[in-house]
Amino acid sequence: MNRLPPFLRLDETDLVVARADRRIVIRESLVLGAVSTLAGLVLPALAGISPVGCLLLAAAAGSGGVVLPVHRARTKARRLRGEFDLAISVLLDLMNIQTAGGSGIETALLSAASLGDGWCFRWIRECLAGAQASRRSYWDALVELGEETGCQSLVEIAHSARMAGEHGARIRQTLASKSSSLRARNLARIEFEAQQRTEQMGLPMVVLFVSFLVFVGYPALAQTMTAV
Repeated sequence: MNRLPPFLRLDETDLVVARADRRIVIRESLVLGAVSTLAGLVLPALAGISPVGCLLLAAAAGSGGVVLPVHRARTKARRLRGEFDLAISVLLDLMNIQTAGGSGIETALLSAASLGDGWCFRWIRECLAGAQASRRSYWDALVELGEETGCQSLVEIAHSARMAGEHGARIRQTLASKSSSLRARNLARIEFEAQQRTEQMGLPMVVLFVSFLVFVGYPALAQTMTAV
């Protein structure tokens, strides 16, 4: 898979989070690229565009068709990874409440994971159940899950909780500080994405304005050229 061009390469963590198959994504890219190239050749030719223009449009359409499935998989993985970070922040808050009531760190982890809903908490529960069945450490299992999904916040939290339990550190303070930092990071990410969407909303307005100018100015330009 390393022989593929960069725009067709998909990271393994993106495939895991998006629940996508690499072969299916590449097959969709090739099929959509071929169909887009063919449409870019045939439709402009039927409209009377020159052969050079047809080739340029076919190349642009084919390139977009090839990149679209890979870009869609990456975008989905990035969105789901953001949801995972939010779920981990909620998990930390629930663990902090459990430890405040006198529960141990592992008991708080199991109880907090059972309280959550959605696919993120389901993955965490499955991970903890697998670790319990194989008599492994919960923290090692969470580290592996974080590395498989590319969720660095889960890896950091699992390492911190494990070190707090082993070295007798103040677990509540550790969980609270990690939860605050993760919440601040998620808030900054959400604000940045909202700002990007706001900037992208201005592009259609510019296109409409230019189209209006062309619509209004073309008759005058056509009359001027005819008079000349």
